[in-house]
Amino acid sequence: MNDAASKALVALGMSLILGSSGSAQDSDERLAGRLQKLDEKFLPALVELAKKYDQARDAEAAHWLASCAVALGSKDADALKIKSAWELDLFVGKVRGGEVLKDANPIDTALRGSAHEYKKFVDTLVLEARRKGLGEGAKGVLHDAVVRQELARGAADYIQVVQQVNSLRRGMGLRAVLWDADRSPRLILAAWYTGETGDWEYREPQKESVFYSAAIDVAKEQTTRVFRLMSVVPDILRSVALGRQELLNPNARRLWLAHWGGGKLIEGVTIYAVPQLPYREDIPTPSQRYQGGTVSKDWVDTEHVFEVGGRKVPYVRYPYPDEADAPWAFAHGREGLEAPWAKSEHAYLEKAGIPIMLRFFAEDLNLSEVESTLSDPSGKRCPCRVYLNGDKRAALDSKRPTILLVPAEQLRRASTYSIQIKCKLNGVQFDQSWSFTTRAK
Repeated sequence: MNDAASKALVALGMSLILGSSGSAQDSDERLAGRLQKLDEKFLPALVELAKKYDQARDAEAAHWLASCAVALGSKDADALKIKSAWELDLFVGKVRGGEVLKDANPIDTALRGSAHEYKKFVDTLVLEARRKGLGEGAKGVLHDAVVRQELARGAADYIQVVQQVNSLRRGMGLRAVLWDADRSPRLILAAWYTGETGDWEYREPQKESVFYSAAIDVAKEQTTRVFRLMSVVPDILRSVALGRQELLNPNARRLWLAHWGGGKLIEGVTIYAVPQLPYREDIPTPSQRYQGGTVSKDWVDTEHVFEVGGRKVPYVRYPYPDEADAPWAFAHGREGLEAPWAKSEHAYLEKAGIPIMLRFFAEDLNLSEVESTLSDPSGKRCPCRVYLNGDKRAALDSKRPTILLVPAEQLRRASTYSIQIKCKLNGVQFDQSWSFTTRAK
């Protein structure tokens, strides 16, 4: 095909989407109408899948599909019912979640057509934006289409990642979190911006870019960004320390999760957060009871607690007790360093073993007299560097008492290690011992 013919096809594609005549407002309305037509196929497909996985009792899949449909404008009563029912059951602990979807093909097959159509729509508008720019109305339609393209393409990926996160949280003794359909879709725009512009620090965002949106500010201040495809992120987080911190939040109900792959400058960008929320009286937590009773006979306590001054303080550990598949090296020995560690720690971390973290979830406790031991299968002590909250070498949450041990060397594979940590919290003695086993590969 010669150059003239190629340009003619591009022009034809733009005329089909933007319209060949009329005002900018008319063109914006036509764009919005075209996007709505695509939605009319996508949203019912989401609802039907939500019903399918609701019947299969797959909590995260049913909730993700239903909440995605509702967030994008579906008025289907069944979708809203499925979303609300699973939120209640998981939030109060009736259902634990964490069983990873084994066969994603039904979801991929049902949404593949929509993903393809949204991608064509987005690609054409991005090409036009690069050639001569887009007005604000057209840019808004483009951003809405980007969100839909990613959700249609990656529905199964999102569901499986939520389930992997919940599998980790269940091992740590924590309740499940569910995908936040209010915050996550807009964070897709921040991932898109990063992948297409290469700007991952957001120090001086390119506000004139068609890829820019207000989501950048939220991502910069409130999330963690990992430059990998979303499917591998949960396992990477197991092997690092600072990026893992929010996974340990006990009073959490929402997972902010967004992704963009195939960007021109960064191939995979994943953005996430697990906010630590205030306790809600209308949704009890395992450590808060109604008049000394439980919400249901199937209630399962999930938080580990330590009593200090007459109150119970949740604490969380990773690797968790009896874990059988813990990573053996910091950042798996190949993922590079995570930010922000002090430069003085970089050489140490490059050869280090898996970080071991213990955190207490109370902000007014004084942590003192910390003693820790990591022992290999023969009982030999493994040297570790110890970091506490407030340590300038590591950006740990300064508010919550935290003990972080980083072994000086990578651990042996397929081996069981023992940990003992002693400390005082407001003068009260805390003493815990547990073990974990590293993976074979």
